[in-house]
Amino acid sequence: MSLTGHRTNGGTAGVLAPRVAIVYPGDSRRADTRSGTPHGLARGLEAAGARVEHVSAEPSPAAFALAKNLLAFGNLRRASGSGPTARLRAARAVAITSPRMSSFQTRTARRRLHAAGELDGVIQVGTGYLLAPVAPIATHDDMTVAQALEHGYPQWRALTARAAQARLDLQRRAYEAAAACCVTSRWAAESVVNDYDIPHEKVHVVGVGRNHSPEPLERDWDTPRFLFVGKDWERKNGPAVLRAFERLRRDVPEARLELVGGH
Repeated sequence: MSLTGHRTNGGTAGVLAPRVAIVYPGDSRRADTRSGTPHGLARGLEAAGARVEHVSAEPSPAAFALAKNLLAFGNLRRASGSGPTARLRAARAVAITSPRMSSFQTRTARRRLHAAGELDGVIQVGTGYLLAPVAPIATHDDMTVAQALEHGYPQWRALTARAAQARLDLQRRAYEAAAACCVTSRWAAESVVNDYDIPHEKVHVVGVGRNHSPEPLERDWDTPRFLFVGKDWERKNGPAVLRAFERLRRDVPEARLELVGGH
């Protein structure tokens, strides 16, 4: 697939590669940011012929650290954890999900997006902030706030009811303003439609790619060996992997499972 855009260049009309901005609260140029998703989107767009602009919705490192710590101080009483260090870490995680941090990211993203100049499209990775409609927007999420609240992730469970509702409302506004809502799974797509009343024809399941391509390896394939990588053990369904492997071992006792992550 190739992309083309009609734009005036120095007063002369012509067909140029479209300029598409990828907006993310972090460095979308890095291959290790958010499991490589923003970087992979950029590579895919460039392969399709687009010119990609990287726009960070995160303020400067110093400003972000200051805002996070100030917000974390107000969340210490609600944060869970054994010991002051764990509670502070949890409070910082809650600060990042708070509506105030969303407002901070919204202002930053809008200012930098305006500075990027004329664009043909915008990919908004994550919907914890709102963008001005400078070009058609496609959002990209792997799960919704409604799902995070339903499944009780600690940083979301620690939000007040008012803060949680504010984040739900903000995400709804982001979906409503978008030309397309892209998600990585049918599970997330169902939430966008059912929890946010977004028309199903506007929601697209785009799946996920990979951020590492292993080289071919000469080995004996008779003994099954599996690798599971999941930093967030519970959210990545680590316990379900163990249950499935337990059943496999009944039939294939010599099978091995390697685990990488916070298990």
